[in-house]
Amino acid sequence: MLNFPPSNFGGIASCMYPVIKELGYEKNIEVKILTTNFKISKNISINTNCWTLFNGISVNYIKAKNPYFSFNYIIEGFRQIKKNDQVYLNSLFFFPTLSFLIISVIYGKKVYLTPHGELFNFALKNKFWKKAPYLMFVKFFSRRVIFIATSDQEALAVKYHFSKSKVIIIPNFFELQVPLKMKKLNQFIFLGRICNIKKIEKLIIACSISKYFLSKKYTFLIVGPTDDEYIKYETMLRKLVVTFN
Repeated sequence: MLNFPPSNFGGIASCMYPVIKELGYEKNIEVKILTTNFKISKNISINTNCWTLFNGISVNYIKAKNPYFSFNYIIEGFRQIKKNDQVYLNSLFFFPTLSFLIISVIYGKKVYLTPHGELFNFALKNKFWKKAPYLMFVKFFSRRVIFIATSDQEALAVKYHFSKSKVIIIPNFFELQVPLKMKKLNQFIFLGRICNIKKIEKLIIACSISKYFLSKKYTFLIVGPTDDEYIKYETMLRKLVVTFN
């Protein structure tokens, strides 16, 4: 996968961590994570290009300037696919996924793939010209893939594109910390990546027309990172905030 803790970039890293802990700690299954150092802060010290432990989980953080085309990442992936019993792939359009899928089929491995919302129509519309040939190629191997969806809606999206594949549903779950005893502020917060797939503009508009929100003098906070390709989207959100006061 592209990211894994201590990286907190994107939702995949945070939603997969508790699943992997459950498999390793509770089910006593040996799990090995192949990932990259992409978006891990330089202030965080980690060992790269070797197998190390993160909170008891075996992880290899491949050092990569461009994780989508990392030769070392792909070679280590081929090596681990040959050694392990099952292969779990995250993100359909993460480029190494395709090569890992092909090698897994060649070695006769059981393959699971989690698309993480990438097959919803609003997600596919973004750069569809790149994704369409990719989807057609994956269909050749779809009988050998077990897709993992996080909801009934996503399962339907998977079946629409890969009707011959088996789909199972495992909702996202998160580790909840003990609540802090702090004075509550009249605030709502969106916490996540600032990009158009999140439809944050609808939350801004909803707050502006909610009589309850306005009567309680609540504040709506938007917090999260923005990639270069979504700077225009962030600018649009800032204008909406001003427009709706």
